Amino acid sequence: MKLIILKDKTEVAQLLSKIIIDIIKVKPNAILGLATGSSPIETYDLLIADAKNNKRDWSKVLTFNLDEYVGLTPDHVKSYRYFMNHQLFNHIKSLNLKNTYVPKGIGDLDQNVEEYEKLLKEKGPIDLQILGLGTNGHIAFNEPGTLASSKTHVVNLTKETIEANKRFFSKVEDVPTKAVTMGIHTILQAKLIVLIATGTNKAQAIRELVEGKVSPNYPCTFLQNHDDVTIIIDEEAAALLKPTISKKINLKEKQMERKKIIIGNWKMYKNIEETQFFLNEFNKLIKTKNIKYDYGIAASFTNLPLLKMNKTSALIIVAQNCHYETEGAYTGEISIKMLKDMMVSHVIIGHSERRMYFNEVDETINKKLHSLFNANIIPILCCGETLNQYENKETNEVIKNQIKLALKNIKAENIAKLVIAYEPIWAIGTGKTATAQQAQTVCKMIREFISELYNKNVAEQVRIQYGGSVKPDNIKLILSEPDIDGALVGGASLVPQSFFDLLI
Repeated sequence: MKLIILKDKTEVAQLLSKIIIDIIKVKPNAILGLATGSSPIETYDLLIADAKNNKRDWSKVLTFNLDEYVGLTPDHVKSYRYFMNHQLFNHIKSLNLKNTYVPKGIGDLDQNVEEYEKLLKEKGPIDLQILGLGTNGHIAFNEPGTLASSKTHVVNLTKETIEANKRFFSKVEDVPTKAVTMGIHTILQAKLIVLIATGTNKAQAIRELVEGKVSPNYPCTFLQNHDDVTIIIDEEAAALLKPTISKKINLKEKQMERKKIIIGNWKMYKNIEETQFFLNEFNKLIKTKNIKYDYGIAASFTNLPLLKMNKTSALIIVAQNCHYETEGAYTGEISIKMLKDMMVSHVIIGHSERRMYFNEVDETINKKLHSLFNANIIPILCCGETLNQYENKETNEVIKNQIKLALKNIKAENIAKLVIAYEPIWAIGTGKTATAQQAQTVCKMIREFISELYNKNVAEQVRIQYGGSVKPDNIKLILSEPDIDGALVGGASLVPQSFFDLLI
């Protein structure tokens, strides 16, 4: 678990909203798990402001809420569906209400929980699950005594929870005594979990979560069993933590951890039958593990419809190239508009094979980058040096020149979304691999150069991949380096088991 202690609830809201926005930037079709209550309201206000001021596109975002009161209709002013509509959903114009899901607290409750759990499995896993924290340690409405194996279910609310929630009702007698809630097991299926808590009344629960043992008596402690949990609290909520743990982290100084991204570049391999076989096998494997990386496949244009048809919610569909014009008499080319029809969210640009065999130059690459950003598609910009350039110690000069020309007149707000793939040409498909330290040295140089061109904050957000004979037996060492945020993989991505092994 990662603990971040900030000054107050405003800083907590600012950081949480940034995390959510960054997720949507990187993955426009992100699946968000949302919470209710007073804790996330300020965060939701910031998300509304961002959507309005920056025209953030939520059209492909799916949301799942944690819980709902039993007995309250969706239009009841105290229901969580009503809360979400009025606190967030109705204020983001690009968000489709049909893509927002809240458990049903009326009708056949057994059927409701079964359908909600099924829906989560079909659409999920959730990319980012936001949690609040009850004073008794509950998360969602999983009260003390809830088992780790629990899935979506109906729960009897404790007196403590009812008492805490009476502030939202006219009198305590009006507070529902039951709720439908995601279970502990269901919550832990999310790729990333962020829990927020503020105020002295949460201090005891936070101490149990951070310093205590896993126990049903404090359901929040089950989060210790998840691989990627971030706890964001204010100083008051941290009041009972040990001094060695309770170290204030200033929001402005906190650098967000970049999520790793693994992309399989299939190049000119696999026909439709072979692609279908791969997807059938890979989709079976992917259900067996909770993958913590972003991952995708860059297939040939003829196979993109198959990726779309067989896509799991987490798979990123990547194209290997595009034209910079919207349409026109360009025989043999494909437009960004056509790619968007195939749910393509990322496009590889400037690959060494395009530069070498098809005479793709930096000016063309720059035009493609402008067009992709205008279409809200994320470019994966490739750069790298030849063996001769490497041996002549020209690596830095060559790569800086490639990046500078490619990014000409690209705005900083777009650079933060960019993925850069460093691929030493001498290591592509040759079996030769740069050592992890060699790759780190170049990737660090790239980040520092982005900082020079723009600023440090932008550079810290750019994800930099390494590519060049990446395999399951060397990827962990490569990804352990601080400036390497993923991999662009060739041959090892062509076999379902091998590609799966890269992700775990």
